[in-house]
Amino acid sequence: MANTLIINNWELLYRGAWIPSNTSSTNIQDLINYNIIKDGPINIMGQDQSKILEKQWIYRSINVLNITNAEIIFEGIDTIASIYVNNQKVIDANNMFVKYQHYVGNISGSLNITAVFTEITNNLDKGQFAHAQVRRAAYQFYWDFCYKLLQVGFWRPVIINTRTPIQISNVYIQTATIEKLKAEIDVSFDILGDSKYSILLQINYKKIILHEKLLDNQDNVKERITIQQPSLWWPNGYGGQPMYTLKILIYNEQKEIVTHKEVDFGIRQSKLIQQMDEDGQSFLFLFNGKQIYIKGANYAPTDMITTRIRQHYQQVFNDTLIMQCNALRIWGGGIYEDDQFYDLADKYGILIWQDFMFANAVYPNTPEFLNNVENEIRQNVERLRNHPSILLWSGNNEIHQGMLSWGYNAISGAPELYKKLFQEMIPNIIHELDPSIDYIHSSPLYLYRDKQMGEIHDWMIFHQLENIEDLHLSSGRFVSEYGNQAYPDFSTFIILKMILSPGYQNMNQYISNYFNRTTEKLAAVYYSNGVQYMTYQTAAIAHRILKPYNMGTIFWQLQDSAPLATWSVIDILKCKKGGFYAIKKFYNKLIIGFKYLKQQLLVYAVSEYEQIIEGQVNIQVIYIQNNTLLYNITKNITLNQHFSEHINTLDISDETAQSVFMTMRFYNKQFDYNYTYTIKRPNQLKLRKPEIKILLQGSQLIMTTQYFAKLVYVHNWYQCLNPSDNYFDLVPGEKKIITFEAQNLTIKDIGFKAYY
Repeated sequence: MANTLIINNWELLYRGAWIPSNTSSTNIQDLINYNIIKDGPINIMGQDQSKILEKQWIYRSINVLNITNAEIIFEGIDTIASIYVNNQKVIDANNMFVKYQHYVGNISGSLNITAVFTEITNNLDKGQFAHAQVRRAAYQFYWDFCYKLLQVGFWRPVIINTRTPIQISNVYIQTATIEKLKAEIDVSFDILGDSKYSILLQINYKKIILHEKLLDNQDNVKERITIQQPSLWWPNGYGGQPMYTLKILIYNEQKEIVTHKEVDFGIRQSKLIQQMDEDGQSFLFLFNGKQIYIKGANYAPTDMITTRIRQHYQQVFNDTLIMQCNALRIWGGGIYEDDQFYDLADKYGILIWQDFMFANAVYPNTPEFLNNVENEIRQNVERLRNHPSILLWSGNNEIHQGMLSWGYNAISGAPELYKKLFQEMIPNIIHELDPSIDYIHSSPLYLYRDKQMGEIHDWMIFHQLENIEDLHLSSGRFVSEYGNQAYPDFSTFIILKMILSPGYQNMNQYISNYFNRTTEKLAAVYYSNGVQYMTYQTAAIAHRILKPYNMGTIFWQLQDSAPLATWSVIDILKCKKGGFYAIKKFYNKLIIGFKYLKQQLLVYAVSEYEQIIEGQVNIQVIYIQNNTLLYNITKNITLNQHFSEHINTLDISDETAQSVFMTMRFYNKQFDYNYTYTIKRPNQLKLRKPEIKILLQGSQLIMTTQYFAKLVYVHNWYQCLNPSDNYFDLVPGEKKIITFEAQNLTIKDIGFKAYY
């Protein structure tokens, strides 16, 4: 049986002295650990660059070992590096996204590994597409949500394996068919080795052996296995996530196990449907034969230091579930995440839209580059393809858009490279290695002016300064990016000693358009997050009430990696921003929403419950100044999972719309959903001081108001409260109960603000 040793006694040479490192680290992390530079997002961003701009970085590991048939596996080298083993160069590493291996053989005595990293910017042209010239995480070169931080080192572990005489490789598990009472699973793998052996295949579910078969000696195994009464894997909100286990055991002639492999998998099928119809072109997913509506978030790396990203994984999925997402899009300017990330996606039913790591650039049209990335694509598809959470492979982020509208196509070699890489090489590899999962050559496939055509990134909001309410005028068939900027939570702003910046011109314009211009910190944080809340609320409603015309909404973006005003809904200190609370509420399985057009209020309901839902809707339109009713309508409705339902139209003039708020409630014996809205922008409403009262009872904050309160923000100056709800509208007569992630609070710890 194989043995594995993780090398953890690394040292980094820094200005003539060796400083200790560990199994998975980079030069930046090591300098922090050794107190040469300070930790923390502001410190790293503003550090003395002279301390990290070395022309060369050297790591070493000195070992005395006694191992036979050994190989060294470098899981991730961030990059560019020459690797020496006992003073002999064995690897030239130029891609952080691939695994490198070197066979050593028998070791009895010294095993010394040295890695010489060249300072990355010395190898790059200083042009527009510096991040495209080397295979490493693009966001580290600077993006609009983070700062520049280039680093080198072993960002994933270095291990020593004892190579067994027989090896199992290329395991692939594919759901071939699903019927009511059975499913057929295709299993294939390769056996490497000259010895005689036998193979035992097992399929286990909940520790029960469902299938077992003994196979004779063969190099390429292909088996179709029938599972009776299968438990299907479903996305979050559509069913459970049962996992099966394939066990492969290899026996020698003496009936001893010489090697084995276990692979978890789910029984599931997915299909991307892109068909022309009377409205344009669809973009929707069938999952296990049923249409599903995608409610997702764009995921970019959660830390500037890549070795720390995995520390955030559990929190990422906790927050994703709280927001009721069923998908994450892994953005092409980051990294292919560790196995643990995809294991958690499998566990929680979070579908993964996986970009390959190409973003917003023209890449080199050379044989060397294409050979390099072919290896990268093959390694990562083989590594990830058995995860049931993988929904879609996507060639790149926004390069097709750049070819269509940013002038990329005019750059020498760009059209040819695009075709070779994204329309030939990658889809051919997908067809070979993972034919069960669909591939698109880029995201988006269409420009945002082509909203009727499939999948788009809708940046009319923010980049084109479109009015938030105009999201209701038109929507894409599937919107995989949209968003609006906001400052971090106020506590983060104060803790990190951040300052207001006039450089956020678009964000400041939205603040001016919807609230008031301000130079006061709390107001700027509050207004920007209010804008973000309204954007994500309006977009989620605008997309979902168009179902089935629209079949997916994925906001940009989940979480920060730097202390800046960004589109994220969770800031660098893990505090929830305005958009988080909007998504949490308006990704509900059942929502009642509206759009206001030509002085008419059109009310809709949409359900994602599999069964038909019957119940009552109550719509109240109430005057802000005196709490009197303009409308009070109750009606019975029936909701179907596959369609949104237009349930009422009310005549409300523009003048009246400035003076009212609305409550919309769906209820029956099983469900009770409540939503509160205003029609006009906050600075157009005729608001009055709401007279809010608060009471802290144990860990619960109870809030009441005499008059309507718009966008109530609960906060603390020096502590992230992460309340259960925030940026909410408070209705007279309502008793709002808030709980907190923060512990041991007193009433003095809690501040609040409403707009009036």
